[in-house]
Amino acid sequence: MGCYARCKFCNSNMYIQTGKAQMTFPLPLICGNCNRQNNYYQYEIVDERHDFSCPFCKKNFFIKKQLPRMVKCPHCKSQIYADIDGSASVLTEGQHPNREGDTAGGLLGGAAVGSLFGPAGAILGALLGAALGHQGLAHEAEDDDAGAA
Repeated sequence: MGCYARCKFCNSNMYIQTGKAQMTFPLPLICGNCNRQNNYYQYEIVDERHDFSCPFCKKNFFIKKQLPRMVKCPHCKSQIYADIDGSASVLTEGQHPNREGDTAGGLLGGAAVGSLFGPAGAILGALLGAALGHQGLAHEAEDDDAGAA
C-alpha cells in the first residue's frame, strides 16, 4: 500500500508506491493529470488506508495494506476477511472487547459537566461521555498470520 499527494494545481491524487521512510524531501512530483511539477514535503504525503467497522464488535479499525486480506480486529480479535469492495465478513468470532472507552468517557463527561451544572449535569455528562467513548478511535488491524496458510 502506498501513499499519495494532492496536486497543488488541479487537486487530483498522485499515487506513490514507496513508503514515507524511503522518501527524501522535498519530493519533486509531476502530476499525471495536469503535467505540472511541484515539490512536496512530508506533511503533504498521505498514507493510504482502508476504513472498516468490525461486523462482530461494531468498533472501527483500518488497514494500510493491499486488499483483500484476512486480518484480526484490534478490538475483539475476530478473524475478518476484508474485501476490496469495502465489506468485512467475520470468519471466526473473537471476544467482545471491554468497554474502557464507555467507562472513561462516562467518568470524564460526568466530572466535567457535573462541575459546571451539578448532579443533573453529571448524569447527562456521564451519558454523553459514555456515548462518545463508545465510538472510540479507529485502530490499525493486524495481519492474521493463521489465516494466511
